[in-house]
Amino acid sequence: MPAFPRQMLFGPAIVIGAYVALGSCSPSGEPEQSAAASNEDSPTIQGTYRLVSRELPDGTIVRPPQVMGLQIYTETHRSITVTGEDAAGKFFAMRVAAYTLTPAEYTETVLLRASNLSGSPPDRTQIDYDVPAQPVTSPVTVAGNRIEFRLPDEPMFAFEGTTLIATQEGRFVDTWQRVR
Repeated sequence: MPAFPRQMLFGPAIVIGAYVALGSCSPSGEPEQSAAASNEDSPTIQGTYRLVSRELPDGTIVRPPQVMGLQIYTETHRSITVTGEDAAGKFFAMRVAAYTLTPAEYTETVLLRASNLSGSPPDRTQIDYDVPAQPVTSPVTVAGNRIEFRLPDEPMFAFEGTTLIATQEGRFVDTWQRVR
């Protein structure tokens, strides 16, 4: 599989930079306090996570530069960018969202979502984006230092120590490592 050109990362880098500039703001732009930040007993997933590998349904393991990603969780916001190349061509997906995390539930409001993964088979020449701003909620399971949740149409997220495993049944198992 050919290496993914580094110059293609410029667009996602701009998006991540714009996200960081948002700071801790609600969808309306006002400062907000998350439930996790206000409750010392709440679990935390804060950090910067780097995608280190993706296992495909056939057992193939791909690593950077074939697939690359970065997720950033602050107290109140999440940003994710994944980019790479597969049999259908070059792909990217990004999302910026506000979230709250309590021991009982994870709630996320997507502020911006964009990708070229739409369609079946996907048309990698078309970019699909939206700003749904509708909150979705998932139950949370906390066991020791392991935190699990799954939003509709999203992978199952399992945070444990410095590792995040994102499992999308029948599509991939991503391993992310907290780098900060």
